[in-house]
Amino acid sequence: MKKIIAIAFGFLAGTSLALAHQAQGGSTNGLFGLKAEYLHVLLNPLPVYGLAMGVLVLAAALVVRSKAARNIGLVLIVLCAASAWPVLYYGQHGYNHLHPQLDTESQQWLDAHMERAERFIYAFYLTALLGIATFLLQKRLPKTAKALTLLSLLSAVASVGIGGWISCVGGAVSHSEFRDEDPPPAAPAHPHNMPDQPGGKLQTTNTADVHAPAAPKKTQLPNTPEGIWEEIHKHHSALESAIKANKLGDIHPHAMAIKDLTKALVDVVHPDHKPVVQSGADKINLAVSDMHKAAHADDQGAAEANFKRFDEAAKQLEEQMKKQ
Repeated sequence: MKKIIAIAFGFLAGTSLALAHQAQGGSTNGLFGLKAEYLHVLLNPLPVYGLAMGVLVLAAALVVRSKAARNIGLVLIVLCAASAWPVLYYGQHGYNHLHPQLDTESQQWLDAHMERAERFIYAFYLTALLGIATFLLQKRLPKTAKALTLLSLLSAVASVGIGGWISCVGGAVSHSEFRDEDPPPAAPAHPHNMPDQPGGKLQTTNTADVHAPAAPKKTQLPNTPEGIWEEIHKHHSALESAIKANKLGDIHPHAMAIKDLTKALVDVVHPDHKPVVQSGADKINLAVSDMHKAAHADDQGAAEANFKRFDEAAKQLEEQMKKQ
């Protein structure tokens, strides 16, 4: 029992550490020179795919009544459920770097992603604690351990579902093609965005020397090819100016707007022309996505190269559409 209490205390301490940095004004710290948001993306499959693998192993072990397989399943469940802590930790730090760089709609998806993660992280902690308790009680209280094994399995299944639900809105932050519905309503301000000093303004550490612009308001998209191309040209000019001035932070809102405009372009053309326009739009979006990534990495050379790709793809598609 003392071991269980000690482990539970360790988890509670870890939980408090995961939230303790929130009141310190918005750190963007990573690890070993890697950005926090990169570490978040690197680790976030563990509480979903890794935990799902643990569920499958443990379920199979219970069916075939294999103690060794059951222990392997429990180990996977404990480790992958516990990995939700660093996933949340680096996600919170990465939030403070990414949020100012996104357009309004993307910020709403990011807020929803963060709000879900912070609210339901405790399901993963509970799953890990149940798995640990099962291990400790296997010899002393085998009947209790058997019941805890089933509870661990059910808790892990629920956690996998919660993880998928959290990831769903997370993917929509940078992938507009995942947005099958309107963005969620703006979530309440997160504690880790609040500074120590009065004023209520977000304080962030500029780790990449990127000047983040104010996010533009989302406007109604034109409903004609001519109107859409006029808007694309405006964002093209803005991107060219931003890259020449080495203001890579200005790329983000224009890149997101161009993705929305190319999607609208495919929607308004004649059905016979959609395959050609879709192919051209895909080339534009690929170049824009790579330019977006280069800006986030503060890579001026890559941003320039991908802007040229975008420029060529846009000109090619526009010429094709004029001939239709």
